[in-house]
Amino acid sequence: QMCIRDSVGAVYTPKWLGRSVTIASDLWVQNSRIISSNGIQVALHDTLQLRAGVNSVSDLLGASLGVGMQLDRMDFDFTYRPHETINDTYTIGMTVGF
Repeated sequence: QMCIRDSVGAVYTPKWLGRSVTIASDLWVQNSRIISSNGIQVALHDTLQLRAGVNSVSDLLGASLGVGMQLDRMDFDFTYRPHETINDTYTIGMTVGF
C-alpha cells in the first residue's frame, strides 16, 4: 500500500528578533484526520541552534528537543524524543555540502 499525503507548511522568522528565532508549522491529512507538527529554532550563535517541537500523533504530546551545529560545510544534528510505549528515541544526523 502506497502512502500519499498532501501537506501545507509555513515558516516565520520575526524581523524584530533578527534571524535568531524561526517558527515552523506543517499540516497534513492522515486517515481522514488533520495532523499538525510545530517547532521553534533558536540560534544561540551563527553555528549553534536549539530546537523544540510538538506534533499531534506521537506520545507525550509529540514533544522533541534538539540541537544543531554547523562547521564549515558540515551540519550535525541531534534530536531526543520521549515515548510512552517504546524506549526514548535519539537521532543523530550529519550533512555534508559539496
